[in-house]
Amino acid sequence: MSSQASHGLVAVSSHGFGHWAQITPVLEATDRLIAQQDLPPIRWTIRTTLDHDQIQSRYPHPITIDPVADDFGILMFDAMRVDLVQTLQQYKHLHQNWSAHVERVSQQLVTQQVDWVLADIPYLTLAGARAAGIPSLALCSLHWAIILEQLVQADPKALQIAQVSSQTFEQILTQMHDAYASAQAFLAPEPSMHMPRLPNLHSIGPICQQAAITQVSKRDRSHWSVLASLGGIPTSYSMADWPTHCLNKPIQYIVTPSQVDQHPNAVSASQLGLSFTQTFQQCDLVITKPGYGLFAESACAGKPVIYLARDDWPESQALITWLQQHGRALSYETQPLSSLLDTLLSEAPPTPVHPSGNEEAAQWVINRLVNPQNNNA
Repeated sequence: MSSQASHGLVAVSSHGFGHWAQITPVLEATDRLIAQQDLPPIRWTIRTTLDHDQIQSRYPHPITIDPVADDFGILMFDAMRVDLVQTLQQYKHLHQNWSAHVERVSQQLVTQQVDWVLADIPYLTLAGARAAGIPSLALCSLHWAIILEQLVQADPKALQIAQVSSQTFEQILTQMHDAYASAQAFLAPEPSMHMPRLPNLHSIGPICQQAAITQVSKRDRSHWSVLASLGGIPTSYSMADWPTHCLNKPIQYIVTPSQVDQHPNAVSASQLGLSFTQTFQQCDLVITKPGYGLFAESACAGKPVIYLARDDWPESQALITWLQQHGRALSYETQPLSSLLDTLLSEAPPTPVHPSGNEEAAQWVINRLVNPQNNNA
């Protein structure tokens, strides 16, 4: 084993902040285990076009940022609605020159002297790593091939509108699956979609930011604190019928700045002088869309959830089923919000789930990438 720090490149999807939020607990756990095992520290490069402040808010440690997007995921009209036609046209354009893109990324990784790659979940980076002979791991609760395939199954006419033939679409899916399968392992943290075509799939426990589940000793108990967050893509929604009180206590809704004027009890985290993590720590309940980050963090923090339907997103059902099994969650569409709040806030909080995936994934990184001579993953 070399005494030199290894250079790990972390490729993060530009689809949304959730992919960075999902991978950062693994980086933190890897750093911790590296120190415990007396191994040289890792020199991290983060390959993403996400905002620098967002990156540092989750991982406030020395890193190099490579501002490149190796994927775009699925194009969205807003946080809830998929733009499938535009997405298909983008994938068609990307894969028309697939070999050239793979070679370009391969050369970039070699030039940067990258020792290994961890991807959540840009498959182009994985393909480039394979072409360069660089070992890699993938980690995510989904991958873009299964998402795209299921979106088209639900709306097959989108292929014709996007002028993508069935043969071209199958070729795109094959290249995507092939890239994901090139990683030494594809780590699927609980809860994950069913991903049957990946021969390298390995299930691990839930992943969650440790700070999010840290108990807050001093909280204002004079009101209910409800965090309403639909993710990083700007989305407006009506709060006209949201109640001002629940169980004889006022409700404070913590929302994005654009939603503050939608309700007399609405405030933003910045108005409270709090970070997003701090608002999550202090809230009593979360209103959100089905998404890995807040679903996993709510279960691990023992916080009840009211979720908005996201019927066209293929990952939704797996997330909802898991959260209903391991936490407490109700659908926004089933009853008036006042009734949902009464039900969830009158019950004892659910038992927190242990985020065992943090260290499981970190040990994979160490055993397969950082210190493969000691491979027992």
